Amino acid sequence: KGVEEMCAHPGVSYCSLGIREAKTRWGNCSRKGNLNFNWKLVMMPETVIDYVVVHDLMHLKETNHAKGLWELVGEHCPQWREHRKWLGPRVLPHCHIACLVTARRRHKPIDRYMITRRRQVQCLQGMH
Repeated sequence: KGVEEMCAHPGVSYCSLGIREAKTRWGNCSRKGNLNFNWKLVMMPETVIDYVVVHDLMHLKETNHAKGLWELVGEHCPQWREHRKWLGPRVLPHCHIACLVTARRRHKPIDRYMITRRRQVQCLQGMH
């Protein structure tokens, strides 16, 4: 689903939509109604992406993480707990990519580089 389709819920509209690189967030919603999503979401299952989008859209109606927000999220994404739990232990892939870049810049021995590379691959494989 697209953000526009998900906005069909009465009373939900946003000002702008952005795709950015973030180190600690999958998405966010500003008080002005601006939505920003981490580009790394493209590596996630579609149902998880939908959950992140719904979660941030519902912040347009309920600004905190009180019971009301989760009820709204549940209306549009009944399996939100499952998706939230799935995302919980995930580390943003950025950290592993940064390790690779750092290893190359510092001219680490190839075995250290290969260990880092394996971790990146494992991280990405664990996301599917």
